[in-house]
Amino acid sequence: AAAVADAGHDEIDGEDDDASTSDSETVALTEVETVAPSPPSAAAETTATVDAPSGGEPSGHADVAGAADAEVEVVDDAATSVSETVAQPPPPIAHPSPSAAAETATSVDVLGGVEAPPTEQGADVGTSVSKLDETPKELPAKKPQAAPADVMTPKAKKQLELVYIHCAMNMAVSILNFSTRSELLKEVLLKTGSNPKAIYADVAWYLSFWTGSTAFCEFFLNPTIGKLSDTYGRKPFMVAAPYAAIVLKAWVLASPSLVSLTVERIVCDGLRTLSGSTMGAAAVADLVPKSQLAKGFSGLWSRMGVAIIGGPLLASRLTARQSYKAAIFFAVLTLVNDQVFLEETLPEASKKPFTGIASPFSLAKLFTGSPTLALAATTMALQNLLDPKILADPWMVFQLDTLGWSRTYSQLFTAVIGLGLLAGSKLNTIGIDAMGLHMHTTMCHLTTVASNTLLGLFPSDVTQWAMGLAGFYGDQRTNGVKQMVANLAVKEGIAKGEMSGLTANLRALMVVFGPAIYSTAYTTGSKRGVPGAPFLAVAVVCALAELAHRRVKAAEDKDAEAQAKQA
Repeated sequence: AAAVADAGHDEIDGEDDDASTSDSETVALTEVETVAPSPPSAAAETTATVDAPSGGEPSGHADVAGAADAEVEVVDDAATSVSETVAQPPPPIAHPSPSAAAETATSVDVLGGVEAPPTEQGADVGTSVSKLDETPKELPAKKPQAAPADVMTPKAKKQLELVYIHCAMNMAVSILNFSTRSELLKEVLLKTGSNPKAIYADVAWYLSFWTGSTAFCEFFLNPTIGKLSDTYGRKPFMVAAPYAAIVLKAWVLASPSLVSLTVERIVCDGLRTLSGSTMGAAAVADLVPKSQLAKGFSGLWSRMGVAIIGGPLLASRLTARQSYKAAIFFAVLTLVNDQVFLEETLPEASKKPFTGIASPFSLAKLFTGSPTLALAATTMALQNLLDPKILADPWMVFQLDTLGWSRTYSQLFTAVIGLGLLAGSKLNTIGIDAMGLHMHTTMCHLTTVASNTLLGLFPSDVTQWAMGLAGFYGDQRTNGVKQMVANLAVKEGIAKGEMSGLTANLRALMVVFGPAIYSTAYTTGSKRGVPGAPFLAVAVVCALAELAHRRVKAAEDKDAEAQAKQA
């Protein structure tokens, strides 16, 4: 049976009472609306007896005294079906006398808080009692606990591997034609009347023109493409590379010419960067927790290292035309991976409206934001001057001219460098876990400075191989800085896709100026009997990058100290 609680005084005083419990069940009062209390005179004359047991006869009395309202709990063991907007009224209220009943009105709401119209006396004393839904309610299912912020879900791990596969095959499609494209170009130039004795000079001119044009296009397009990827996602731009490769490489096979080779080289190599490393880096940032970004980027480059190793070795066994057919085959595999298995990595909630074409000079955002971001971006710019894409030509000339290596031996060295990307991923993880992000980056810089200084001062086969092997660890210097820039850019309100576009644009700008620095160093050094001068220039640039990095660390330490004081 229900216990009738007289809590009027507690309600007026603002205190909360626990619901009364019977021996068989607990009844919760969900809503009590208190109308104006009766004046003392009326309250003194009024006594209401309210009883609502499950059986029928009144069995208790409750006095309504003073300025209090009664809390009435209604219990019904048998579930009552409610089909009208107003339910069955409660059992009759026993009135002690007609005179007292005339002076007292009780408004009872038994369904959804609908209150009966009060009488005149009800304006003086009225109590609205809300009845609970008598249908037993099931407890809500326990929600699964969310994964910690720094732990990837199994689905995210699977998608990350698919991103890695995309980037690796995208690299393979491009690198298969690095050397064989020049052979087709040579054939085309001879057919168009080029001087056979100066054919390699002509080939070198076209290759240089293509490289500059590609960097020029990347510089102007990367920021806008990055912003578009923040609106429409990464996948549409990732699948552009295999589509373009299939069409344009088939065009070269069907009709090799200066036009088809030029378009294929500029578009496909541009998309190799845009759809590969740029969108790949953005997808990694979408999937990997912020604290694990350095490892995520390292994993990306290690998978691309497989293509850097395997691509040239496979191309060496094929003719020029066969290498283009192989490239088309891998482009088809990439397309299947992207269209069938790879899902969009950018969450729908993270997409941003497109605000228009971005200026290529918007990379200034990286330098005009917070001082810490500017220092990190400066470190990244200096590291970009050490990019293998820039150093490939100085390496080749130094090996063939100064060291007297054969072309085959030089290709073997290149394959070993690609192997270093695989081993470097493990070394990167070990270094970060053992020393932390900043100390790991410092050690990478010092390794690069030492190995290139040694090669620059004492050029030989031994020092060349020592520099190459040291690069297994030294070349991991970029991963930590990429994580720093990515996290700082997000704090500045720069979206991940736009950030990838800006950093790719910064790299493209360095690719424009980098070759001039090292070619000048080689020419000047050779005249003065120092053929290893380009590698001394590498050591100087890397030392400057480390100085900038140390300032980044000092700024972060200062910010952390300030936050600790505020806390």
